[in-house]
Amino acid sequence: MDTFFSGSGYYNGTAGYVNRPASIERETKKELSERLAQVMCSVREAGEEGLTWHEVAQENGLHHGQASAALSNLHRLGHVFTLREKRGKCHPYIATEYRGSFFDDEVYDEPAKTKASEEKEAVMELVEAIENYLHIASAFGDLHPQEKLLSEALKKYRKGQYE
Repeated sequence: MDTFFSGSGYYNGTAGYVNRPASIERETKKELSERLAQVMCSVREAGEEGLTWHEVAQENGLHHGQASAALSNLHRLGHVFTLREKRGKCHPYIATEYRGSFFDDEVYDEPAKTKASEEKEAVMELVEAIENYLHIASAFGDLHPQEKLLSEALKKYRKGQYE
């Protein structure tokens, strides 16, 4: 069970919890892995009909946040996809082994990105580009004053990111 979800797919860099001690204590990695496996099993058993978050919650005794987070993680990991057509105002989630039964215009293979996640992705691409530039620039000798400023700004960003 743990190997199926080990090391990746956790919401927003967490194991499905908000950054508060009580929440972190409730959501251990083992519990999350078990929940993801439980939800995945339910979705697989539903076949091509799939399950909405509400149906997953009812079937597994979960509240909205738990069911939704598990399904979102499974979607981001590529284990499930959603239908564009809603059932009961919700998109059904279907196991990827049934993907061949649907046309591309009937499904969402990847989850929607929030504005915040798009911005974060853009910042990480910018940071990577700056690091690559500085690496190449430093190979040709000392950095120019503007490049040194860029390097210092990058160090400050990295320091703040890891504190």
